[in-house]
Amino acid sequence: MARSIIRLTARDFHAWMPIMEGFVDIEKAAGSCGVQVFQSADLPNDAVMIVHWDDRDAPRKFLGSPALVAVMQKAGVLEASETPFGETVLNSEHEELWREFGPGLRSKR
Repeated sequence: MARSIIRLTARDFHAWMPIMEGFVDIEKAAGSCGVQVFQSADLPNDAVMIVHWDDRDAPRKFLGSPALVAVMQKAGVLEASETPFGETVLNSEHEELWREFGPGLRSKR
């Protein structure tokens, strides 16, 4: 399963969110199988979205689509950047992997 990570700044997060929620059917039709939205605690109009995809090609096609550009403009997105896709390489729910690899991932100060 592939994932897209989208960072964005909206003019007004609370106006943006219902518009994006209404876009879910279009995301599903493009191959999305779920999305998570995280609102910044310090900058309330900033958000990070993690979109889950069935395959790696779907986000490449969708992220440049005119439908997405139009809904982002309508929703008041001021700026956005995305990582077209990524594959899970570590999931903290797998404790045995974290015990094996986690210590090497922490910074050495």
